[in-house]
Amino acid sequence: MSAVQAVSHDQLWYEIPATARADMLVPARVYADAELWSQISRDRSLDQLMNVTTLRGIVRCAYGMPDMHEGYGFPVGGVAAMRATDGVISPGGVGYDINCGVRLLVSELEEAAVRPRLKELVHELSRSIPSGTGRGGRLSLSDAELDRVLGEGCRYLLERELATLDDLSGGRFILGVGVSNVSDRDEFRAVGKPFLPYNERYAMLGEYVEAMKAIWTQPTASFHGKYVNFDGLTIYPKPGRKPHIPVWAGCHQIPRDRDHPALRFTLDRADGWLGGLLRNPKDLKTYVQNLNDAARQEGKNLSNFDWCYQLRLSIGKDEEEAQRNAAWVIGEQPEMARYAGYMWKLQEANRASIEGATIGAPSQVLKTVEEAADAGATSLDLWFIYPRVDHLLTQLRLFAKEIIPSFS
Repeated sequence: MSAVQAVSHDQLWYEIPATARADMLVPARVYADAELWSQISRDRSLDQLMNVTTLRGIVRCAYGMPDMHEGYGFPVGGVAAMRATDGVISPGGVGYDINCGVRLLVSELEEAAVRPRLKELVHELSRSIPSGTGRGGRLSLSDAELDRVLGEGCRYLLERELATLDDLSGGRFILGVGVSNVSDRDEFRAVGKPFLPYNERYAMLGEYVEAMKAIWTQPTASFHGKYVNFDGLTIYPKPGRKPHIPVWAGCHQIPRDRDHPALRFTLDRADGWLGGLLRNPKDLKTYVQNLNDAARQEGKNLSNFDWCYQLRLSIGKDEEEAQRNAAWVIGEQPEMARYAGYMWKLQEANRASIEGATIGAPSQVLKTVEEAADAGATSLDLWFIYPRVDHLLTQLRLFAKEIIPSFS
């Protein structure tokens, strides 16, 4: 390290002025006392930190933390902020190598079993985990794909993740989508997205679905819309299901109005419908009729359309046992009751959890399932009401033994 002119401030931090080198745009500030400063000065950490000050768009200072030491590009422990308008994105700043730092991994292996094979284990870890520039990894992105990642963030990778899930499951994956309701405003705010009006949320969702279908079904896909734009994307794996992953619309109702966004999305872009808040199978029958009427008027065939009935239930060997499960949740766990009531307001949770649920012996649950099938249901979305996990497992076994064979 060449000598630099630094000013000490209260023995708490040192600052190298922007005049120390002709190419520095801002000062370099290191948080260290005299002893730490002496140690930091032994390697190239300060030179590297001064290099950071030359990056276009840097704001205020390049900062060095007390543990700063020589790195690659940035010093390790170096921090800088860049303006969004004209600042650089520096690979050397965000780091090339995932091996930097200390990681603690917890496993079920015991030391006595691992130590004789420690050399082989370390070798296999270094071989299997990509690290360092140029090594590559399981995820490979083209320039066009990288542009979408930079513009859309991790949301872009959704198409690939869903296709991978479908491929791994042997084509058994189903994608349920919805536009959310007013209770989800905070979720939109948390990811920095505006909570658009109802019609616009459906328009945006429609583009997402169409873009994903294009990627899933075409070797190389392009899409241009108001919310999604890309050219020449080639993404693998493709879904196991052909022609593509089934997309089910998740919405509370299907009105008769053919111009209603929920009906239009379901009719034009969905392969199935998953409804919540249904009080009984008669509600499902109404919505099946509404969509079928609209489809006939437009000459569309819904013979392969899937209808999923959301069944909230507590099943017991007798009605008394089923009622005990539900009573515990509703009486003592209002937050769980709200969940069972599908996002009802907390003060309405007790009523909502009971009104739409089937609570009883297998014969009572079977009767509701048969009514749902008669109303048009091809699938069930099961929401068990239970106080503990062991109660859930008991209900699952009872449902598998007493209900499923009737429809096999």
